[in-house]
Amino acid sequence: MRDMRYDPTPAPSDGEIAAALAAIQYIIERTESSHARWTAARPAWRVAGAIESQGLPPARNGANDAWGTVDRAARANRWSYGIAGL
Repeated sequence: MRDMRYDPTPAPSDGEIAAALAAIQYIIERTESSHARWTAARPAWRVAGAIESQGLPPARNGANDAWGTVDRAARANRWSYGIAGL
């Protein structure tokens, strides 16, 4: 764990520490406010409408979505009746 420890030499003064913390707080507040306008949740009916308009099957349970499930859904979309076309 010694590699993860940082001991600045010479030790920073109280003013330098306060300035660094104020800068970090300013950056965090600025990034949080810019993310807030992009993370607004849409109603479920609007998301379902967008999925339907793209021709995608609705996700019944997001917990069971995996690559195998996605692969089976893709194969089901390409399924055909074969040569007879029945």
